Amino acid sequence: MKFKVGDRVYGCNIDSKKMPSHVIVEQDFLFHLSPNFSFCEGATICAEYLTAIICLIQTAQIKSDDVVLIHNASEGVGLSAIEICRDVGCKIIATASCTRQQNYLRLKGIHHVFSLKDTEFATNIMNATNGKGVDVVLNFLNGEYLKNASLKICVKGASFVEISNIHLWKPEQVQQQGTDVKYFEVDLDNIFAKCDVKNKGLFDSLKALISRKVVKPNPYTRFDAINLEEALNYLEKGEYIGNVVCVMPEWKFENGNVKVHTPLFNDCITYLITGGLGSLGFTFCKWMLEEGAKYIVLASRNPPNQQQRKEINELNLDGKHVVAVKLDVGNLSQCKALVQTQIEEMGFPPLRGVMHTALALENGPITNQNWERWGPSLDSKIYGPLNLHEATKTLNLEHFVVFSSIASQFGIPFCCNYVAGNYFSDSLAHFRHSLGLPGTTVNWSQWGEVGVSCHMDVPGFKVLSTLQALNGFDNMLRTNQVQLAVANFESFPLFNICFPLTRSYVDEKEWNASGGTDDIGTKSDVIFEQLKKSLIANNKKDRYVED
Repeated sequence: MKFKVGDRVYGCNIDSKKMPSHVIVEQDFLFHLSPNFSFCEGATICAEYLTAIICLIQTAQIKSDDVVLIHNASEGVGLSAIEICRDVGCKIIATASCTRQQNYLRLKGIHHVFSLKDTEFATNIMNATNGKGVDVVLNFLNGEYLKNASLKICVKGASFVEISNIHLWKPEQVQQQGTDVKYFEVDLDNIFAKCDVKNKGLFDSLKALISRKVVKPNPYTRFDAINLEEALNYLEKGEYIGNVVCVMPEWKFENGNVKVHTPLFNDCITYLITGGLGSLGFTFCKWMLEEGAKYIVLASRNPPNQQQRKEINELNLDGKHVVAVKLDVGNLSQCKALVQTQIEEMGFPPLRGVMHTALALENGPITNQNWERWGPSLDSKIYGPLNLHEATKTLNLEHFVVFSSIASQFGIPFCCNYVAGNYFSDSLAHFRHSLGLPGTTVNWSQWGEVGVSCHMDVPGFKVLSTLQALNGFDNMLRTNQVQLAVANFESFPLFNICFPLTRSYVDEKEWNASGGTDDIGTKSDVIFEQLKKSLIANNKKDRYVED
């Protein structure tokens, strides 16, 4: 027997049924899943690389120095085709539909990336090849005019491999174009449906690529299987990178009952929490362990105290691997050292998730601010996230989360440095998203039980319970949102600054004293004064650090 019960394996669904919950597969068509790969990563490999092998190696028979045009190269098959072309030694030209996908391809080192919005890509490709054209076209496109443009830039004797099942050409239609091109239609459904032991040479080719470490998991966007409709809608938009993966729920017995749950994190990869020894970071560490994580690195500028060491040891009694390391997140070289060498030296799996929870407050009016007071906020909210981005941008992360504040959306008096830093953190998440990388920013309002703001009473906001905050965060990650404010509003009071609908956020006496006007400027003045009074009353200290 090649496998035994309990082995971690991956393969692909060669049955005609679409998205079944269970499949029966010949053992020759399965592969051992690396202990450093999650099941989601394994799901991005087999079908994509087999398709690329069929199209490029078996059909087009690519060779070194071929110029290969890969349309929609940011999708799973396209990214797999890129790795195969690199292994062979081909020159790669890629196209993608949206700017985000094009940016991702450039980040992967593809120099010639063009847009599919019109046929201008054909002119650009001829310029990039000095008028020669391309030797191979791997086509996913359905538009007739785009296919015609691709055909016209083929050199004599080129291979045009068609894996779209819409608007297929006949041989005579290709001849009518006046080009000497070999046109191939690859019917993937038919190939996989007939996949048996006799043609397992296809799988042998994949095994050879795996042995040479050519095969790499594709990036993916994750959805719970229960949210299948959302996943299909996301897929239909065509702006995803790599693959869209639906995760099936897990069943287990708990206290005599069957519990169905889909863990959010994986137990075979490492997660980094910066500011991990702060009350907020440590709360998320314990929650992530409950949600499936097993390897967590808690990074902080200071070593853990005796109580924290005791709690970490208690967490590790349950088979978890939580370790605290010293890190100044504002130092790029330290971030790179941790990501590139230290995690591996600790015997941990590859890093696949980053949670940046560190923060520092240096409160005071802007007239009292100086660079010394701005420094901690810059390190925690600007240099820190930016350094983590630089250190991890080439990694295949599943999460890159920056903890921000509702302050970046509404502002807080005496916290101009904190507001500016959080606004930068928000912008960085959107910047990463524009590059095709995972990026998430959470604008928290004050927590009621942990965190530096749990002592504050901010007009217009009720405190968040830990359960409320974690549920909101869980929903955010499962629905793949880039930015979300998790706050407990009092009838959405602060929205009244821009939308004068209710007045409950202002003390009635102060409102009447202001004349009860609907003037937005007057409302803003009253709100500002109340916020200032509240902050002065509650902020007994002017410096808070969560690291």
